[in-house]
Amino acid sequence: LKLKDLWNESQAVLFDFDGVLADSEPFYRESWNQVLKSFGHSISPEDYWKHWSFLGEGLRGEILRSGLTVNDTEVLHRKQRSIYEAICQSGRIPLFPHARDALQAAMKKKPVAIASNTRRRLVEMIAANIPDLPVIVGGDGLRPKPAPDIFLRAAEVLGVHPSCCLVFEDAMKGIRAAG
Repeated sequence: LKLKDLWNESQAVLFDFDGVLADSEPFYRESWNQVLKSFGHSISPEDYWKHWSFLGEGLRGEILRSGLTVNDTEVLHRKQRSIYEAICQSGRIPLFPHARDALQAAMKKKPVAIASNTRRRLVEMIAANIPDLPVIVGGDGLRPKPAPDIFLRAAEVLGVHPSCCLVFEDAMKGIRAAG
């Protein structure tokens, strides 16, 4: 199928956020490297893109690949979330150049939602300069991608069957979630 056919057959559009609308992945890597610095460890850009962003292996995968000894991963997750939130508040995370235009053009034609593993209020912080933001379904309380929960919830909020949604996604974990 061509994109035009997919567009015409869809009833709603779901956009992933990180890596699709916002250039936030380098900042996630930065926040994790700040946390892992105390272990004398850092994540290379190549490893981050492949294992964290694309495949969604996260901290658990990094521990397995690197042999790090971590007693309490939840403590590391809390530290990372705090660092990342401060980065979001700083306004350093840019939207991709045509993200605003893509959202607004889609919203003129179909119901639209942003469906992200990132917590809703952080998406709102990063996207604050987009007028008339669409519905945002963040990862708050939902299983993260590759689980389908976020996309299912976004479709439900829009009142559209999930199979009728066109999904814009940049990572294998998100493609699996959308499948």
